[in-house]
Amino acid sequence: MAESSVYRSSESALWPRSPALPNPAEFAILIHMVDRSAALESLTAQERIVLMGRLWDSLDPAAAAPLSPALTAELARREAEADADPDAGIPWDALRDELQARLR
Repeated sequence: MAESSVYRSSESALWPRSPALPNPAEFAILIHMVDRSAALESLTAQERIVLMGRLWDSLDPAAAAPLSPALTAELARREAEADADPDAGIPWDALRDELQARLR
């Protein structure tokens, strides 16, 4: 059995490692998260929303959603286009009203 497909448990016995299962360190983290999920379930909806906001705000945008060079270039192009002709777009209020009218 290849070394990459097995790991040693704390008893040093060899166990086949399923690709679907995390390694032991990842498994310990998952167990810790499951324990915490019981505490999360006791939070009110409002408390969960506040927690999600705090978690979101704690993320580094570059690491959480890295942009490819192509997407970075496209966003820069769109920003330059909008800056060059700010009156070319549709005001949010008009767009919102148009979209709401389509839903009726």
